[in-house]
Amino acid sequence: MKKIIKLTTVLLFAVMIAGSCNKQKKLMNRLVGTWNIDKLEGTYTGATTFPYSYTNAGTYIFTDDGKGTFSYTLNGSVSNGSFIWANTETTVTMTQTGYSPKVNTVTSNSKTKQEWSFNYTDAGSTNVGTITLSKK
Repeated sequence: MKKIIKLTTVLLFAVMIAGSCNKQKKLMNRLVGTWNIDKLEGTYTGATTFPYSYTNAGTYIFTDDGKGTFSYTLNGSVSNGSFIWANTETTVTMTQTGYSPKVNTVTSNSKTKQEWSFNYTDAGSTNVGTITLSKK
């Protein structure tokens, strides 16, 4: 009986690990490509606090080698750059050289739509919000 319980426990653990890896790989495969930033909204708190909301704010491009690029247009100001990225089954972490990693929690995950929430703290400021993406 003890051998059956041990074997069942080991098999259950293996199934959980395999399922988790599959979800991680599924998200990774879905991310590869070009994504439009349909909506970016949140609240920035630093020396002052202000809410923000942008539509059609730019693009993210994720490549299958863990690299990516971004292009934003916020308040008429254009910003471009590159990052490296990695994901778990529920997060996407983007790291730009010289900046702290930005961890985004995936709240909705489909082939053509993504919704993420974030809570970044960097150099005494906090940025909390959501990003809505659609695949081009």
